[in-house]
Amino acid sequence: MAKINPAGLDKMLTAAAQTVVNYNPEANYSASSTGSDMLSFVRTAIVHYGFNREEHFEDLLVYRESFEKKITKKYRVKFTYNTNEDLEAKYKKRKVPQLIQVKSGILDLLIGELNVVRINMNEVA
Repeated sequence: MAKINPAGLDKMLTAAAQTVVNYNPEANYSASSTGSDMLSFVRTAIVHYGFNREEHFEDLLVYRESFEKKITKKYRVKFTYNTNEDLEAKYKKRKVPQLIQVKSGILDLLIGELNVVRINMNEVA
């Protein structure tokens, strides 16, 4: 089972977030704020790096937990993990830098894409 290197993941997310921010200065946590830029990157990254649910999903969740602890410590954002939690509003209220907001959004999309269960409906009997 291949583990994701946290430093490499952080470097990838930072580069992607910087690209999104440079292209769209109004970008924030919400993927809708960037059109489809974040989702396009996430889908390309999954293919390019060979990410898959079985091998990498847990690593991404562990990274997310560490990432959120850093945000909580530095910006005092409280994550509730409730459905439809408005992180965009929380980030703005606590003045979380734009780059971190976009990194957070990309990470959530990456986790979400790997969590989608895909079934070949042609093989279902």
